[in-house]
Amino acid sequence: MRSRRYKSTQAEPTIVTAAAVTYASTLGIVAVARSEAVVVIALIATGFAWTTTTSTFNVAVQLSVPAWVQARALGIYQMIFQGGMALGSAIWGFTAEHSSASTALIAAGIGLLGTIPATRRSRLLHGSPPDLSPYALNRPAPQVAIEPQPQDGPVLVTIEYRIQPEDYADFIKTIHAMRDVRLRDGAFRWGVYQDTARPERLIETFVVESWLEYLRQRERMTAADSAIRDRAWSFNPGGSPPTISHMIYAREPT
Repeated sequence: MRSRRYKSTQAEPTIVTAAAVTYASTLGIVAVARSEAVVVIALIATGFAWTTTTSTFNVAVQLSVPAWVQARALGIYQMIFQGGMALGSAIWGFTAEHSSASTALIAAGIGLLGTIPATRRSRLLHGSPPDLSPYALNRPAPQVAIEPQPQDGPVLVTIEYRIQPEDYADFIKTIHAMRDVRLRDGAFRWGVYQDTARPERLIETFVVESWLEYLRQRERMTAADSAIRDRAWSFNPGGSPPTISHMIYAREPT
């Protein structure tokens, strides 16, 4: 899946940084404090920091991907999150076993403080937010002479462009932005090729597992994706749509 950058506000890095400082401070307090009241107050503050951070991360994950893949993205995020907790438990448990619980807590707090520069540099929401709303729901299937079965495939899609020499560099930069879109939406291979006999002729190709998967891919395009596609199409003579071909893998008869 493609990495997206959103316009950042000062809130996101501030929330994560404040939560990290609070959590690290609590680890230090629990390691050295002897007052039960002090420990309880510190743990309450850490509870606020924990819920604030996790909710911020959850929102960031959901805003980073289109609606059709949000559940999958959240699943991957939670798997990594829980895996990190399990790994941290093993590391600091091993440290506590071979030194002391206080040493492990203090070391964990110092390690957490060391991550703060990363929270300032790798912001959760950074750059201008793309429009992730669906481009067009219930798009009609392409007109074909042979009606494929849903399971037929793989499907090779070719898109033929005519590009003027002076537009070549800008077109290549734009069309390569489509690579992440195609792969994210279901293609497992993508490429763009220039005709050696007719240099103005360039062909974008991508392969999808089946005809049904290709139809699903068409439904997954977002408004931001369509803007990239439309820019690539604008390089065609007169801004006319390029020639699109759909080919099904020709299997040997049984």
